[in-house]
Amino acid sequence: MDFSSINEYNTDFDHLKTYFITHSESNDHQMSCSTFIKCISENLKFKSIEYHLQLNDIFNQIYSLFVNQGVYIPASHRIDFHGFILCLQHIARLFHLNLRILIKTLINSKK
Repeated sequence: MDFSSINEYNTDFDHLKTYFITHSESNDHQMSCSTFIKCISENLKFKSIEYHLQLNDIFNQIYSLFVNQGVYIPASHRIDFHGFILCLQHIARLFHLNLRILIKTLINSKK
């Protein structure tokens, strides 16, 4: 991996942070499950209810993991940027997508 590739990864990561902040509902930059599902389903063309249920399950798995570790407050039902990244990793694995392409799709969706 050369220096230009690392710069591209860093730039994409910064754009992904901006994407997340732009789509967050609150000033503390957290995303609800419904917003998460909307962002992913619109950009990946996941229209069926089965996809929405799977995305809901992924969100809840990550949220529960962080609640059990004491990272999140149980009543908030929102994820931060780190939770969002973990959700994207799960989506890539579940739907056999390349994580890099998934991130590129999200950050290029509003350009």
